[in-house]
Amino acid sequence: MDLRISQQAGLIGLNIDKPGVRLSISPPRLSVNAQASEMNIHSPRAELEIDQSQSWADLGARKPADYGKECASQAHQQGLEGIARRVAEGDSQAAIEKGGSVINVIASRFKAEAECPYTIAFIPEHPPQVTVKAGEMEAEASEGGVSTSLQPGRVENHTPWAKVGVYLQQKPAIEVKWVGSYFDGVI
Repeated sequence: MDLRISQQAGLIGLNIDKPGVRLSISPPRLSVNAQASEMNIHSPRAELEIDQSQSWADLGARKPADYGKECASQAHQQGLEGIARRVAEGDSQAAIEKGGSVINVIASRFKAEAECPYTIAFIPEHPPQVTVKAGEMEAEASEGGVSTSLQPGRVENHTPWAKVGVYLQQKPAIEVKWVGSYFDGVI
């Protein structure tokens, strides 16, 4: 009789879930709104007035209206002097008839005309008058600014944990068989 023992080993099976990194990422958002500063400046022009009328009068220059009046007055005066000369010439010619000395009369006339007055002066005697009218500068400013808005980002972890599942894939077994007869006898 033979005894045959066969053995079957047990097998263990593993179900392994490996961890995988699964992240949900939303980036941060920054919005910047900048308003520029403004400045308005108003500066009126300065006015400069130079009055040279007295200086020009010292030099003999006049305004057209004043010059016209002076010329009219001078023409009137010269007209009267011309009439007086003609009267004097007529009188001197009448004196010839009366027997007077014509040479003395003509010589006295030239002697009176030869004398001329003179004046020494520094021109112009009066300096120009300068007047400055400055306007006030006006400035108006408005502040600018920077406004920000921040939406923070987020990182969310959706990573599953690793798992190991164990199961019995094959049961262990022992099989014992008798081979031959169960009874062995010798005769």
